[in-house]
Amino acid sequence: KMDTMRRQLDPDDLDSARNQSHIYNKVNNSEIIKISDRTRNKEGRDIDVFLLDESNMMKDNEIAMACEQSQSLKDEPLFFNMTTEGMIVDGYLDGEVAYARKIINGEIEEDDPDAIAFLPWMYTQDSEQEVWTNPKSWVKSNPTLIHGVKKLSVGGLKAVDLRDSPGNDDGHSIGHIVNFQSLG
Repeated sequence: KMDTMRRQLDPDDLDSARNQSHIYNKVNNSEIIKISDRTRNKEGRDIDVFLLDESNMMKDNEIAMACEQSQSLKDEPLFFNMTTEGMIVDGYLDGEVAYARKIINGEIEEDDPDAIAFLPWMYTQDSEQEVWTNPKSWVKSNPTLIHGVKKLSVGGLKAVDLRDSPGNDDGHSIGHIVNFQSLG
């Protein structure tokens, strides 16, 4: 997806370039590196800004911890976790969501160094029931629906498919459309 956007903005590769694992910005000499659980030597990358996408699919914190370690020498490192909730129980995201909720609810001291550097920003449904009964409410947990980035009709069909047949999860769960707060 990123390279598609890059090619739209720079079709002649004047300001950027790409190979199999990197996208380079020729203007400011920065790069975007794709990292997965199969990537070797994740720790020594000297990362300034890290964007963790779709962490709902991560069973553990291996990638996140490696990238945090790579930022340990930075004065102002940035770590963004952009995801939807998913179907992996007790995975990496569950711990992050629980910690974020403690910060939001004031259960962690304001002067805690970790809490100071952690800014939770969550879009969620009011209940899981709302997910299944009110598709128009999905914009609460996925504001991109307003702007047509994701199509509501396709998401609605997918949500019904997964609800009626939970074993049919192909890795593209209801989380692509809505983040919902589990009541259980």
